[in-house]
Amino acid sequence: MRLSPRLKIAFDQLIPGQDVWDICCDHGYLGTAAYKSQEFKNIYFVDPVESIMNKLQDRFRTYVFDARNSSKAYFLVQKAEELQQDMTGTVVTAGVGGLLIYQILKETALNGVLKAQRLILGPHRDGDKLLSLMKEDSLFQNYILTTTKEIIENNRQREFFIFSLK
Repeated sequence: MRLSPRLKIAFDQLIPGQDVWDICCDHGYLGTAAYKSQEFKNIYFVDPVESIMNKLQDRFRTYVFDARNSSKAYFLVQKAEELQQDMTGTVVTAGVGGLLIYQILKETALNGVLKAQRLILGPHRDGDKLLSLMKEDSLFQNYILTTTKEIIENNRQREFFIFSLK
């Protein structure tokens, strides 16, 4: 499986040896690549749509799972905003709107579970609003915008904002 150039940008920013949270994972391409690389501790696929997650988990078991792989994969069928488990390592949210990304991060921060060292945010719209909200919200004062990446995909400009814990 080859990652699209957009997802390759996200993959290249993951922190080796740490957890990877693939939020709103849809097809799970990024998390699957992280698992296959064996460079990351735990891979969490998170999406609230049960049918999507069932298909993803079935494909994963059939074509990807390897009992010898030191990485572990977890499939969480729920809204990311409702996570109860500490989100450590790298949190990636790409392919959904900037306002939804902000809502997810805000709720997880308020719930005390957002403890990631890096946030990789790839909104498909409202990127400027997301960036503004992240910079203005005191919940994210411990994160600093370290990198902005842009890519043209399907004749549309896509952005990635990479925040790191100070």
